Amino acid sequence: MAGPALEATRPGRRSRPKQPGGCGPAAMWRTDRELGTAFPCDGGLTLVLLMPPRERADAFRLDPEGEYDRTVTLMPGLAARIAGCTRATRIVQATDLPSYFRHSTGPGWAPAGDAGHFKDPVTAQGIRDALRFGRLLGEAAAPVLGNPERLDAATASWEHRRDHECRETYHWTNTLARSTAVTALEETLMRSMAARPEGSRPLLDVYSRIRRPSQLLTPTALATLLARTLTHPGVNRAAVLRTALTEARNQRTIRHDLRRR
Repeated sequence: MAGPALEATRPGRRSRPKQPGGCGPAAMWRTDRELGTAFPCDGGLTLVLLMPPRERADAFRLDPEGEYDRTVTLMPGLAARIAGCTRATRIVQATDLPSYFRHSTGPGWAPAGDAGHFKDPVTAQGIRDALRFGRLLGEAAAPVLGNPERLDAATASWEHRRDHECRETYHWTNTLARSTAVTALEETLMRSMAARPEGSRPLLDVYSRIRRPSQLLTPTALATLLARTLTHPGVNRAAVLRTALTEARNQRTIRHDLRRR
């Protein structure tokens, strides 16, 4: 296993191990409030990222290897994925990685990458956006470098495009980074995807930015999901309705933000 790298953001913490002999596609597991991801890397290594609840940060500081191994066992799928691997690097951990949009233009300047915008690493979107908007910034600025007025207009337009394209993914990422327990609604969603011929492709398309989160969970889809969940034997209907109400309020707040210019 290549080094447990532990990282935690405000909502939680994460751990990334790489391991020799890693194989298979990138995958994510969630059990209760635990979240783990395995990313295949160069040289036959696998990077494993853990995001346990934030209140366990001190335990990871005191015994990073013990807590890392214990957390992996809480997710049987992840444990099976890395079984037999050898840890190749030390465990790295981090806390307090707040997400943000910063004002990113001024007279003759425009910061690209994390300097201007940062999302929690749980959805692995940072490199994608840094490369994309770094390239777009260069394409916008290069033709007008000799004209300060046009340059400032070009970078302002670039910043607006970045914010517009990233804002919905930013909110979706913040939702995943909350380290909340898996809800009955989420279980129904995952089971329904597993039963479809295309499997989890619609969700993977969100990660790939082929579709927006709002295109996956439309109001109709959410209503259908709620109805199916409420019919499950033994389900706590009051808890399901509370979850649905909380999520509806969150989505209303997000939609309000997305309508901003």
